[in-house]
Amino acid sequence: MQNQAQTSASVKPTKDISGIYSYYALTVFSILNLLNYVDRFIFSALIPNIKADMKFTDEQIGYLGSAFTIIYTIFSPLYGYLADRRARAGLVSSGVAIWSIATAAGGVAQNYWHMLIARAAVGIGEASYATISPGFLSDYFEPNKRGFAFGIFFAAIPLGQAFGYILAGVLSPNEVLGWRYTLFVVGIPGIFMAIAAHFLHEPERGKFDRDESHHSLTSANASLIDTYKLLVKNYYYIVATLGYSAVTFALGALSYWGLEMLVSSKGMDKTEASVKLGIYVTLGGLIGSLMGGWLGDRLMKKIKGGYYIICGVSAALSAIPLTITLSSPDPKIFFPAIFVTVFLFFLGNAPVNAIIVSVVPANIRATAVATTILAIHVLGDAVSQPLVGIISTSITKQGEVPSLVAPIISMLGLTAKQSLAIAMLITPIALVISGGFYLLGLLGNQPEKKVLNTKD
Repeated sequence: MQNQAQTSASVKPTKDISGIYSYYALTVFSILNLLNYVDRFIFSALIPNIKADMKFTDEQIGYLGSAFTIIYTIFSPLYGYLADRRARAGLVSSGVAIWSIATAAGGVAQNYWHMLIARAAVGIGEASYATISPGFLSDYFEPNKRGFAFGIFFAAIPLGQAFGYILAGVLSPNEVLGWRYTLFVVGIPGIFMAIAAHFLHEPERGKFDRDESHHSLTSANASLIDTYKLLVKNYYYIVATLGYSAVTFALGALSYWGLEMLVSSKGMDKTEASVKLGIYVTLGGLIGSLMGGWLGDRLMKKIKGGYYIICGVSAALSAIPLTITLSSPDPKIFFPAIFVTVFLFFLGNAPVNAIIVSVVPANIRATAVATTILAIHVLGDAVSQPLVGIISTSITKQGEVPSLVAPIISMLGLTAKQSLAIAMLITPIALVISGGFYLLGLLGNQPEKKVLNTKD
C-alpha cells in the first residue's frame, strides 16, 4: 500500500503510535469535543437571559445563530485544505484557543453588533477543530474500530450540550453569576486544553486503510479542484452528506431554540426547563452515541451498508417523537419524547462520520470533512435557526397561524401563542427527507462500497 505520509507535503508522523496512546488521543479529542459543545450550547441556554437583558427579538437571536454557522462553514474548507497538507495538532490547538476566547468575549458584549462579532469568532475556532478532528482521530484506529472510537468522541456532544444547559440554569441567575460571567467562565478551560492538543503525536495518514484503489489521489499532485471533483463523483459520500444535512437542519433548530420553546410555548420556568432538558438530552445523546458506534461496527461486519441502515432508520423514526415533543402540553409526555428524539438523532451520528472518513482517500479526509461541514450547515442549521425565528416572529406579529397550515396546527392542539413550537414543526419533515437520503446509500453500486465493508 502506498505510504500516505510520503505523499502529504512534508507532513510526517512524529513517532509510532501505540494502542495505549491511541486511546489517550481519543480521550483528549473527547474532552475537547465536550468543551466545544459546552461553549456552543451555553449560548443557546442563555437566550432567555440575553433576550430579557438586551431586548433582542427572536429574529435577531436567529441571526446570531446563523452568524456563527456562516463563519464556521466559510472557514471549514480553508482548515480542511491546510490539514491535508500540514501537521494537524497545531491547527487544532489554535482553533480551540480562538473559540474559547471568543466565547468569553460574548460576556462583555454591549450591543447587538458586539454579540454578533463574538459569535462569529466562535465559528472560526470551531471550524478548525471540527474539520480536522474526525480524520485526525481515524488515523489512530483501524476501520473496524472507528465506529466505537467515534461513538466515544461524539458522546461528548450531548454531554456538552447538557452541561451547557445545566450550567446556564445554575450560574445564569443574577444572584449567582449572571449570563455575562457565565460565558466568561466557561470559555477559560478550553485555553488549557489547547495546550494538550498542541502536543498530540501525528499518526501516519491512512496506515490502517488497505484499499489501494481508494488512495490514487494524493495531496502532493492534486489541486483543490481535483479533490472536489473526486468528492462530487463519490456517490456514497454525497448521499451521506445530504442525509447528514437534513438531520442537522432539524437538530440545529431543536438545539438552538429548544429551551426557549419550553419557556415561551410550554410555559415552563427557565431554570427548571434548563436542568431537565440537560438531563434528558444527556441521557438520550450519550446512550444513542455509544450504541450507534457499537451497533454500527457489529452490523458492518455482517451487512454491507450497515452504517446507512442505522442512519436512515433512526433519522426517519425520530420525526415521530419530535412531533410529539412540539405538540404535547404535558411534561410527562414531551420530556420522554425529547429523550427518544435525541437518542435517535445520535444513534446515527458515529456511523455517518465513519462513512465520511472511510469512503474517501486518507490524505483528503480533512477536506472531505470540511466539505461535509460546509454542506450540513449551509443546507442545515444555517437555514433552520433563522427560519424558525422568522416564522415565529411573523406568527407573533400577525397573531394567527397561516390558513394553509391552520388545520394541522389545530389538530396538534397548538395555538398562535405557541409560535416557536409551530415554527419548529418544519423539523420533522426534514428528518423524513434525511432518512430517504441515507437509505439511498444502500442502492449504490460503486467501488467505494469495499471501504464500507470491514468484514475482511
